[in-house]
Amino acid sequence: MLLSLKIQNLAVIDEITINFKAGFNVLTGETGVGKSMVVVALDLLVGGRGSPFLIRTGEEEGSVEAIFFVEGQKMSFKRVISRKGKTRSYLNGKAIPQGELSGLCRRLLDIYGQEQHYLLRDPETHLEVFDRLADLIEERQNYRRLYENYLELERKYQSLKLTALESKRKREFILYQLNELENAQINPEEEEKLTERRKLLLERQKLLEALSVFKEEINAVLKGLKEALRILGKIKPLDLKFEKWTQTCEEAKAPLEELGFEAEKFLSQLELDPQELDRIENRLFQLQRLKEKYGAKDLKELLEIKKTLTDELKGLENLEERLKEVEREKQALGKELLRWAEELSERRAQFAQKLSLNMKEALKELGMPNASFSFVFRPPKEGLEIEGIRIGPFGKEEGEFLLSANPGEEARPLWAVASGGELSRTMLALKNLSLKEEPKVLVFDEIDTGIGGITAQVVGNKLKELAKRHQLLCVTHLPQIAAKADHHLRVRKEVVGGRTKVIVEEIQGEERKWEIARMLAGTAITPVTLKQAEELILQG
Repeated sequence: MLLSLKIQNLAVIDEITINFKAGFNVLTGETGVGKSMVVVALDLLVGGRGSPFLIRTGEEEGSVEAIFFVEGQKMSFKRVISRKGKTRSYLNGKAIPQGELSGLCRRLLDIYGQEQHYLLRDPETHLEVFDRLADLIEERQNYRRLYENYLELERKYQSLKLTALESKRKREFILYQLNELENAQINPEEEEKLTERRKLLLERQKLLEALSVFKEEINAVLKGLKEALRILGKIKPLDLKFEKWTQTCEEAKAPLEELGFEAEKFLSQLELDPQELDRIENRLFQLQRLKEKYGAKDLKELLEIKKTLTDELKGLENLEERLKEVEREKQALGKELLRWAEELSERRAQFAQKLSLNMKEALKELGMPNASFSFVFRPPKEGLEIEGIRIGPFGKEEGEFLLSANPGEEARPLWAVASGGELSRTMLALKNLSLKEEPKVLVFDEIDTGIGGITAQVVGNKLKELAKRHQLLCVTHLPQIAAKADHHLRVRKEVVGGRTKVIVEEIQGEERKWEIARMLAGTAITPVTLKQAEELILQG
């Protein structure tokens, strides 16, 4: 229950505190005195836009504070707006986020005005209104939660599927790499041993080459000595000294032959396989190429890379298994989602018939005796398919209200055919069908739009009936509605010190009779008008 509302520095209001009571409260007053600012102030609490243009001229901030009686205790809800566009929110004097304040206030009050007329004109909102009337909000929320879970699982599945597709190529590449490393038969000590062996073989090769040259040179010398001895043999008879030369050459020949023999013997003892060095060179080149290819500084690190690739391959194989697991989860959740969708559809279909009958009676009581009202279902425009069945965010269907206000006319979309008065009565009729709704503060801003006379009397009766279950705040221009109220608040303006001041006061007795008379006849109040006003109040 709303106990009071304090408004400071909003529009023409400097500061007012309005006290409300249980039952049916009405606010009346001449056009432009600020009645609707009460609704604007309450709208700020439920999340309405806090425009700086709402702030009273000359002030930097405006605020609204409502005191509610909730579960046996008073609670204060306050919002402050500034010209800088900033907003502050408070619960019992403690700062809280604006979203939290709005959420709490929306649980306590509903506002119905021109904006709500627009909501009824918006078919996108009709299914939610329908589900609230059918007491299906909990089922709707459960379904929506499952639907969001399914969408999340579908996104996860598609992501895994894409990853799995990419991983297939990656897996093939890793298998190629592992095969390459496996075939290389890497031993972490091998490179060092091969390097040492290569060094030894290169040294032996150098020695072999040197000794081979040495032996060739010895042979060349021996060949030269042999030729020298042949020449000396020819000329030796000519001079005795040639005999000595021949002797010297013969003496030189023996040690050289011995040296050549020793060299040949040493060469034969050197074990050098020419192909071994080639094999070592090729192996070292292979290992160096692998290190460079995989970015390893040594063979130990190359083996670690091989282990990492093996682990990654296992992970990719697990990914394929995870994909199958998510697919199974998706199928199971899909079946559950279809079950909930089917249940929602059945209950909606049952309630649609009941709603049509109840609304026909309700509209008849509100001065629309020939009206017919229904809800038409259609497949959802957006959604997904499961097992060939299309479902959307709220089930297997969307829909909208249809209305036929006159005999002989087919039912058409409410947004297309309803006048302002018909929308007001339709909204009131729907509200009266919400018998299971928790008691709330219901705010009606000029629900009398487009109606008058007998219809206004009927609407007043419906509002009074609604006030038995809820606290009502109604801004009205119609005396037939104002006369039905349990508590009558009059809004007026006066100029004080050159500034406009808004005053809200509860009126009773003669004051209330004169206010109802003003609403009947304007400024031309006569004894007849006063009598009519008195009769309206008595009838209320």
